[in-house]
Amino acid sequence: MPLTITNTNIEKRVLAINTGESGVTKEIFDLSETGLHGKALGVKDIAKYLNNKNITYRGKSWTKNKIDNILNNTIYYGERIWGKRRLTRAKNNQLITIKVPAILTQEKFDSVH
Repeated sequence: MPLTITNTNIEKRVLAINTGESGVTKEIFDLSETGLHGKALGVKDIAKYLNNKNITYRGKSWTKNKIDNILNNTIYYGERIWGKRRLTRAKNNQLITIKVPAILTQEKFDSVH
């Protein structure tokens, strides 16, 4: 979503929650935490469950890697970590945490882990 900075011609992009996809994300965390009938599901079973229900990810089938990426991404509880894939960790190259809109609570995220 573009955002124009006041009194300038500068346009920046900001992260916004995709309401169509956020429900699936919440369901993935629920399945990982409590699963079906109280038994938590692993990433492979979550992908299989979603694919069997014909729930796609942007038109593609779910994979265990995509599920794993979602379950380990801090952006879903409102923190985007910038610089974690940087090759060097010099003192002046610290990780940067950027606050973004959250889909779930950090407690829910932590309980999955």
